[in-house]
Amino acid sequence: MGLFKKKITYDDHDPEIECPRCNIPMIKKTRHGVTIDKCKKCEGIWLDGGEIENILIKVQEEQKKFKEKQKKKK
Repeated sequence: MGLFKKKITYDDHDPEIECPRCNIPMIKKTRHGVTIDKCKKCEGIWLDGGEIENILIKVQEEQKKFKEKQKKKK
């Protein structure tokens, strides 16, 4: 594999990743900078290494922003 990866779009299929339940190719979805694999049929998701940590970081950032907004309202 080369140094440059193909840019992944919303519905790119990755034939190497199949849904463990349905055995069909999963699609890549990127939300807030975190990419997950999702099955179109059963809507199950697959997280690669580090993705759950990235999701938790995003949640913490949003919680912090919310708390700051609440403090400003008082």
